[in-house]
Amino acid sequence: MKEMLSKDAVDKINLLIEKNFSTAKDYKMAAGNTFSPALLGFLNDYSLQREQFALDLCTALLKVGKQPLKNGDKSGQMQQAWFNLKSALSKNMDRAVLKECVTGERAALGQYRKILKDTHFYPAIERLLRKQQSVVENACRRIKQLEGLLK
Repeated sequence: MKEMLSKDAVDKINLLIEKNFSTAKDYKMAAGNTFSPALLGFLNDYSLQREQFALDLCTALLKVGKQPLKNGDKSGQMQQAWFNLKSALSKNMDRAVLKECVTGERAALGQYRKILKDTHFYPAIERLLRKQQSVVENACRRIKQLEGLLK
C-alpha cells in the first residue's frame, strides 16, 4: 500500500512554496534599488532561482496528487514592506538591501532545516528539499562575499 503524504508535510511544502515565491518577488524588487553590479547579479540570479524552487515544489506536490496553494505569504509581504522602507530611508541602499538578503536567507535556511528535521517526506521530495537547502546555504556564503565587496 502506498504511503500517503501527511497533511502536515503538504502544509510545510506549501509554506516553502509561498516563501520562495515571495523571496523571488522581493529580490526582483530589490534589484531595482541597487547600484552594485555584483549585487544586481546576485538579486537577479536568486530571484529566478527562488521562483524555480517554488515551481519545483509545486510539481513535486502535483506528482503525489496534492494541490499546491497559490495565495500570498504575510511574512513575505511584511519583509517586502520593510525592504521598501529601509531602501527609501537608506543613504547606502546596496548595504541595506544586502542586510535584508542576509536576514531572509538565514530565515530560509532555518526553515528548511526545521522542516527537514521535523517532517517525514517521500524520498524524492526530501532530496529536492535537501538540494534547495544546500543552495540556500551557498547563497548565505555568497552574501558574505558580497558584504566584503561593498565595504
